Amino acid sequence: MTGAQLVAALLAPAIFISAAGLLVLSINTRMMGIITRLRAFHWERHQKERLGEHAEAQVLDRQIEAVTRHVIVVRNALLWVLASIILTLITCLLLGLAVLWPPANAASILFFVLGFLAMLAGLGYYFRDVSMALDAARDEERVLAQIRAERRT
Repeated sequence: MTGAQLVAALLAPAIFISAAGLLVLSINTRMMGIITRLRAFHWERHQKERLGEHAEAQVLDRQIEAVTRHVIVVRNALLWVLASIILTLITCLLLGLAVLWPPANAASILFFVLGFLAMLAGLGYYFRDVSMALDAARDEERVLAQIRAERRT
């Protein structure tokens, strides 16, 4: 492997890591927003129970369950993308080691493929998160309409 080939081989994973870092930032921001919403639901549920508004508290229980499921999907997306970064870093180390020990080239290919698959898994969870976001908003509106209807009767 020439010096130019080595630099090119080392830069490809570095670019991948940079893109993954931006994705981690986006996913982490979404997760923190969802966790903030979950905390607000817990607080609101506590207040409803304290005031004796048990029906509203039960509705909030359903929302808490839905948001908890949602944040687990986002967490999985984050963990898979982080795993892809780790695997890509190992790829970089193996490519550097391949200069001194050529069998490390084969291992670097394996780790790069694993990192790429981990990124695909993370993106799969992220797609699921996006589809769940609209479902949660629709469910919340339906529940609020139901509460308004019950209050009128």
